[in-house]
Amino acid sequence: GACYHEYGDQASHNPAKTFHVDHITQMERVLSIVRTNTERMIRLVDNLFQLTTEKSSEMCEEVPVDEMFAEILEELSAQLNAKHLSVSLSSLSGIKLTGNRTMLYRAMSNLVENAAKYNRENGSIFISASQQQEDVIIKIADTGIGIPKEECERIFEPFYRVDQSRSRSIGGAGLGLALVKDIVEKHRGTIQVHSRAGQGSEFILYL
Repeated sequence: GACYHEYGDQASHNPAKTFHVDHITQMERVLSIVRTNTERMIRLVDNLFQLTTEKSSEMCEEVPVDEMFAEILEELSAQLNAKHLSVSLSSLSGIKLTGNRTMLYRAMSNLVENAAKYNRENGSIFISASQQQEDVIIKIADTGIGIPKEECERIFEPFYRVDQSRSRSIGGAGLGLALVKDIVEKHRGTIQVHSRAGQGSEFILYL
């Protein structure tokens, strides 16, 4: 009996066994990341497919801005809470966009998600809307890492990354802002960005 228990203790502290368990844990973590990125790519491909197949007859929906952002913030609540981010909404009530509800939701959600991803801990996100003649102007600003001035024009290119190492660690395929721009232009609108490295970013949409 004594020999058995002694052998059992040795086995439980066997370095090879410990390494094997750690190795499995690490592999599970890697597979989880791969699965997440694969699912994200599938969604992006689906988004691209939808962008090319949407019919013009589906571009005339009325989309209340306040309701749309309320849904987006609910969907992204876990990410916002994880970084303890505060969100300020200004002048959204009563303003409506005209277009494809799904596409507009996707564009705005992507911008808010980026504002959360690249924000600092305990940072802020500011969302506002205003009506100027025929245009609805939507602004989404954050207190995040910002974008170097010389790179602001390139961020809407597919697969372009400002900070390769940071973006890779955060995840994503680099198609988000390209999709946003496509959606905005499909609604005959424009999008601008004002940003500096370390000073946050502000995206302004004219729709």
